[in-house]
Order: sequence, then structure tokens, then C-alpha cells
Amino acid sequence: MPNAAVSFELIDRAKEAFPAERANIVAKNAVTSKGIRAAARVPEAVARNTTTFDIEVKQGDRTDQQRSGRCWMFASLNTMRARVIGKYGLKTFEFSQAYPLFWDKLEKSNWFLENIIDTADEPRDGRLVAFPADRSCRRRRAVGYVPCARQEVRRGAQRGHARDRLLEKHA
Repeated sequence: MPNAAVSFELIDRAKEAFPAERANIVAKNAVTSKGIRAAARVPEAVARNTTTFDIEVKQGDRTDQQRSGRCWMFASLNTMRARVIGKYGLKTFEFSQAYPLFWDKLEKSNWFLENIIDTADEPRDGRLVAFPADRSCRRRRAVGYVPCARQEVRRGAQRGHARDRLLEKHA
């Protein structure tokens, strides 16, 4: 397997090769003047992208995660929500996102503390002590779900990224 490291030599070669291709210069100018989203937009693809669908899933009112970092939760809850609406003939229904978020944060906190206890004899600057803050841990047990009427979403839950940064800063 070849060495996958990015060397200064490789970077220098890329710097030399980049301006040799006119398409690279046109792309660079477009991105730096208009931004990558506008430069990457393909009008033909936008024209083909229709908002009319052959199948409509009855799923009630739209839900909004409001940039909270809970897309993983909204996806699963909205899938279950469509089934609940169909099964019980409801016009709309929404599961509480605050309920599983609470349990997720509690279990991640417990996981973190258990790992600190398990690594108490390790050096503080060692990789085993630094690793427990890994954000990718999964919930270890199912806690269930509840309707929004039972546990509504609070304003703080809608700003998950800011809260997580604060928790990580003081962890």
C-alpha cells in the first residue's frame, strides 16, 4: 500500500500543476468570487429537480430541528411518526425530541465517567484518557419515546451545537 501521507513535495507539485489547467483557474475564480454553493450549482439539474411526487406519505405537520444537531433523532422519530399517524388515524402527531435527547446525553455522560474511572491509573495526557470524550458512542439501552405533549422541546435543546461545544470545552 503506498504512503498516504501528504508531503511538502506533493503540495509543491500540486501548486505547480494547478495553474497549468485553465479549468482550474476558472473554477478557483468562480468559487472565490461567488462561493462554492453558487459556483457548483448546475441550472439543468435544478430544472430537473421536481417537487412533485407520485407517492405522498401522510406524516402530519412538518417538524423542524432548528439547527440543533439532532438530525439523527428527527429522521428516526419521523419514520416512526408516520406509522403512528397511519395506525391510529391521526391528522398529526409528533414525538418529543427532548426525551431521547435527555437519555442520550445522560448515557454519554455516564459512558464518559465510567471511562474516566476505568482509566484512573493511566497518565492524564495518554491517549486512553483523552479518548473517552468521543462523541460517536451509541446509546446502550432503549429508553423509549414519548409524544411532544409529554415532554416538549425547550429553547436550549434547539441549539445543540452551542451546548455541545460548551460541554466539550469544560469536559
